Amino acid sequence: MRRTDLPDEDLMSDYQDGSEEAFRILYERHSGKIFGFLKSRIRSEQFASDLAQEVFIKIHKSKHLYNRSLPVLPWIFSITKSVMIDGLRKEGRKREVLDLDLDHYSSPTEEALPPKSSLAPLLDVLPESQQVALQMRYVDEKTFDEIAERLQTSPLNVRQLISRGVKRLKQKAKGDNRS
Repeated sequence: MRRTDLPDEDLMSDYQDGSEEAFRILYERHSGKIFGFLKSRIRSEQFASDLAQEVFIKIHKSKHLYNRSLPVLPWIFSITKSVMIDGLRKEGRKREVLDLDLDHYSSPTEEALPPKSSLAPLLDVLPESQQVALQMRYVDEKTFDEIAERLQTSPLNVRQLISRGVKRLKQKAKGDNRS
């Protein structure tokens, strides 16, 4: 069997073991899909192309994290989505996540932050884990991976914490006091 006929999982396994050819084949197979996915969600073709390249850089840097018993393509697309979200956020092209004005609180410089007393009442309705996750994401501008490392949990759990926190803040902003 030729190497180009190998399934993605075998190629990824070979790539983890150091095969550059395996990476090249994976790149040729999936770069178009990744670019197409990004292009369908981002207007700028150049920005989508830059992000597609960043996806493969992240795949390279995290190839050791790939679980050989799982399919490769969903793993690649979870990286793609993460890179896209982080890229949009870094470029200032983020979608409004909340009806609240979180952009007011998103500056990484200490002097641009509101006094803690004005932010605290808003976050007091949240459990501490959600407060920390939201603070790190929107104020400190950390990635899901960075937050997960700090909180010693998975990036998926961090996404859930943030999602639940945002939902609770929206309810609070609308005057709905349910938890």
